[in-house]
Amino acid sequence: MSDQVSIQNILITPSTSIEPRKKTVEIPVEILELIINAAYESHLRKDLDRWEPVSLDSLAHSSTFPTALSRVCTLWDAVLAPHPEYWTRIVVYLNERDHFRRLRLALERSQPNHISITILHSSGSSSLDGDEERVVLERVLSYLWSANHTRARSLSVRATSSASFASLPAEMVQFWPGLRELNFESQRWETTSTSDRETSLLPPRLVELAGTWKIAIENLTDLSLVGHMFVQLSRSSHGTNALRNAPLDSLAITRLRGSDGGKSGGFTFHELVRACSFTRVRKLALVDVDVPFEVDGQFTHWIHHNPLRRDAEFVFDGVANLTLRAFQQHLRRYTIDGGFRSQTFRNMQTYFGMFRTWGKVCDVEVTEVWGVESSDALACFFGGVDSVELRVIDCPGLTDVSLESIGPVIDMYTLEDTPIPPLDSMTNLVIVDCPNWTVEGLKGLVTRRKAADVSIQVEKGDHIEVPIAEIGYVEVRGKCPSVSNEDREWFAENGVVLVVDSP
Repeated sequence: MSDQVSIQNILITPSTSIEPRKKTVEIPVEILELIINAAYESHLRKDLDRWEPVSLDSLAHSSTFPTALSRVCTLWDAVLAPHPEYWTRIVVYLNERDHFRRLRLALERSQPNHISITILHSSGSSSLDGDEERVVLERVLSYLWSANHTRARSLSVRATSSASFASLPAEMVQFWPGLRELNFESQRWETTSTSDRETSLLPPRLVELAGTWKIAIENLTDLSLVGHMFVQLSRSSHGTNALRNAPLDSLAITRLRGSDGGKSGGFTFHELVRACSFTRVRKLALVDVDVPFEVDGQFTHWIHHNPLRRDAEFVFDGVANLTLRAFQQHLRRYTIDGGFRSQTFRNMQTYFGMFRTWGKVCDVEVTEVWGVESSDALACFFGGVDSVELRVIDCPGLTDVSLESIGPVIDMYTLEDTPIPPLDSMTNLVIVDCPNWTVEGLKGLVTRRKAADVSIQVEKGDHIEVPIAEIGYVEVRGKCPSVSNEDREWFAENGVVLVVDSP
């Protein structure tokens, strides 16, 4: 029993039946309790060891603790039942027939503890269609709201379509008192009709209760909304007050389109920036966002510009080209006197000709890029960003050619008055799951930057020297080229701390 992780892997073999299986194995209860407690401790350790919070994708598997163990047999379920600490993370699978019974049991068994509730589809069963999903989701949320919501500290709901949220009654989708995390996501965007009724995070009934809504949001630190929900929140005076008063640390906006503005008119980029400006969140994530840029929109929509936090983080995942470019220009304008912690780019639609015209964002500590397949595209991306640390993750386009572009190679004829070397501030390079570069190419990059003496022309005549930082730290993880002992010695001799964690 020393290897608790292995124990959990052995024990969690979920049954496909609805009810727990009959008792089939005779194990002394005392021994079984020790085994289950070991699995529980392993479950906790797995969560604590993650770099990020447990993802909804991982919870979509029915092998989560304690659901899988409670399905082994009636004895195992009986041993789990009297331990409230085992049931504090409640996962509701909308597309499983027994989801409502299991929800009631988990709520009962978790008392009096605070709970985390996740509502989504199980990956092991077929998904519900739109109408079925809406009906089941409404039933679950209605039950939680009427009886058990006060113990909830986290509520996450992932629907198949964003349209499933649009038709929910207003009283079921709001800031529940005591919540710290409120997360509404969908796997795809669909047009929503607001002609009949609109979902509201702050329905009139709640607002009229003399400051009740302020109490409801006083602990809210993490908020994630699908597009039309965010539009309604940002266009409501009570919603903007909520954004001002909630102690938000993280805000995510997903599946947002201009048409989510509905009858009130299209939702634009400047409205998006205006809404985000009401709160000084540490982390802002835009996922699958495509909103139009309105000419002179800054004069139509008053934007309150809070100074960016030095520890601010931005995530751009599947953001449309124009929206992404406009947001980068917005950041550049308002970080002249400072900087921020990190920016992450995933699922970008195009690269050529975009980043070169953006200019550099000042004082970024970490830039992270995921999933770029083209070497030329990645080289173009490198030419438009700068940070102390560069993280390249799952990018087949990371080759010796794209490494060479990091510097100090500069195409002078393509740069005009203020040319800036690529990633001139970078001292740390982290490469994860990128198999197409070579160790010799990496050595060449270290050597070139170490010997760099760049003099560039500015304002048609003057020359200035642009210092390029030497690389002092390289981390290689996952599926990457192997590094020999001789290679390790070479990097050490050249002043580079090399960390390798590859299979």
